[in-house]
Amino acid sequence: MRTVTARGGIARKGSEIKTAKLREVDVVEIKRQLSLALVDDGTAARLARAFNVSDSTIASIKAGRTWGWLE
Repeated sequence: MRTVTARGGIARKGSEIKTAKLREVDVVEIKRQLSLALVDDGTAARLARAFNVSDSTIASIKAGRTWGWLE
């Protein structure tokens, strides 16, 4: 998904970014599993290991700071 920036450039999102470790389908699955998880049951750490990302990446997805545009 691309958006036009104020300067007329193109802002890339999600897997369009070359260095992205996750794809949209991965994030949808992470969000689904987080929504089903009990509070503080270790799901975030398990997901971080499973998708080869940091715990803070999972926390950012959960909080909507990253990938917030994706449902």
